[in-house]
Amino acid sequence: MTDEQLGRQMAAADAKLREAVARLLREDGVGVLAASLALAGLTAELTVDFALSQGVGDADAALEPAIEFLREQGRERLELHRVAVMEPKGRA
Repeated sequence: MTDEQLGRQMAAADAKLREAVARLLREDGVGVLAASLALAGLTAELTVDFALSQGVGDADAALEPAIEFLREQGRERLELHRVAVMEPKGRA
């Protein structure tokens, strides 16, 4: 699979997952922390299952790329919040 194909698949999955999580939060009363932990657990399951299918039998080795991706995404999200706080509000 090319990086471009992976990117398209990730974008499609991201959109559908965001819709599902939004429904859980809005309609089903699931809390943000519960949804986040459920997604983290599912991510671990999918990542390890994929790694096993590729011959990787070490969970830590299998999870390291996903963990690093999660860290990067978290840092980027925090930076977005910091920038939003620092931006001046509209002038009156």
